[in-house]
Order: sequence, then structure tokens, then C-alpha cells
Amino acid sequence: MVTFKFLVVNLFLILCVVWNIFHHKQYLIKQEELGKYNENIKPYGYYYVDSRDSMRRQYTVEQEALGKEKYASDSNSLILINSFKFFILKPDGFGYKGYESTGYSSTIDSVKFYNHERLHLSFEKSLHNPNSNLYKNPSIINSCIYRVRNDSILVQNYFHTQFGNYDLMETKGIVLKDGDINFYEQYNYWNKKITKINVTYTFKTYKNYDIPNYFDQNKKKFWK
Repeated sequence: MVTFKFLVVNLFLILCVVWNIFHHKQYLIKQEELGKYNENIKPYGYYYVDSRDSMRRQYTVEQEALGKEKYASDSNSLILINSFKFFILKPDGFGYKGYESTGYSSTIDSVKFYNHERLHLSFEKSLHNPNSNLYKNPSIINSCIYRVRNDSILVQNYFHTQFGNYDLMETKGIVLKDGDINFYEQYNYWNKKITKINVTYTFKTYKNYDIPNYFDQNKKKFWK
């Protein structure tokens, strides 16, 4: 016999699928405006920014028993992370963005070994591999679109919120004469929050491959 709980759970799952909604589509860049209108935007390569972050190590049961305070002031309790963010801008206005990380390291020596150069080599190796995650079914999370007017660039992408919904994020920047891009502002359509930033993405010349883009493969879903 079908229980009430079973019906409720299945109804919830069905609604989650139905509610897989892309919000704010009316604010998307118009399809005919996509792409580059600036000679400094480089089509053959990728943009990146390197970073090094630190966070507190997860405490073991034994450390909890001894007291966190002992480890909170201990520099060895920090986890160091080398990472870099990147994106690729195709001339047709579609792009791919992502994040690479060496994972968590606990010593300075391991951070030196897992340096940014190794991160870039790993990423570039995946560009050559048609079986890598880059070429699998395109994800809306990793896909973006962009528009360039004079030296201004606007990049838009979706991020996941709750109940299968996706909300729009847009980032404004300036295309520099050397081809790098400085981003100075983000707008979150979900909470209507403007965030001032100052992040410069460096351009690296490299042979590009045709990485699939969710917007590009689902145009009818976003533009009429």
C-alpha cells in the first residue's frame, strides 16, 4: 500500500525537477550582442588569476580532547592551498570558467611542490584530453556568456541556489591594453547585492579547443 510519506517524497522530487528554473533571463545579454568588439580581447588562450589561501585544519578527536586553543595559535594548524581561477572567451560570446586547486597541504614544502606552475600544466594537459571533464556534458555552472563594448566587458553566468533554481550573476570589468582584464564589480540578481572587487585576470596565449557551452547548446531555453 502506498503511504502518505511516499507520495509526499515523490511529489517533492517531481516539483524539484519542474522547478529547475533559470531566473532573470530577461536580463541576459541579447544574443546578437554576444562577442568581442575590442582588439585587445585575445581568442587563442585563457585568462587566469593565481591565489594562495589558508584555512584551519580539521581537528581530530584527540585534538578536540586536548583543546582547540592549543592548535588555534599553532601555525602548523593552517592548511595552505594553491589554486587558480580561469576562463576562456570564444569569439562568438560564449565561454567556459572554472577553478583548479592542488587540494589541501599542511606544510610549506608541499605548497612549494604543488605550485601554480604545476596547476597550469595540469589544466593545459586536460585541454589536450578529449576525455577530460572539460569536454563532457556542458554544465551551466561552468558556462558563461560575455559582451564587449569598447574597453568594457560584461560576463554573465548562473549559480545554483535551492530547489533546483539557478540565479544570474554578472561581473563587470575593463579590458586592458595588454589583453588582461580587470574586474571591478559583481551583481547578484538573487539578493540584488552589488560587490566591489579588484581582480585582474592575466592572459596566457595557448591553443584553444572547442569546449562545449551550456548556453550555446540550449539557445532556445534562454533566447526567443
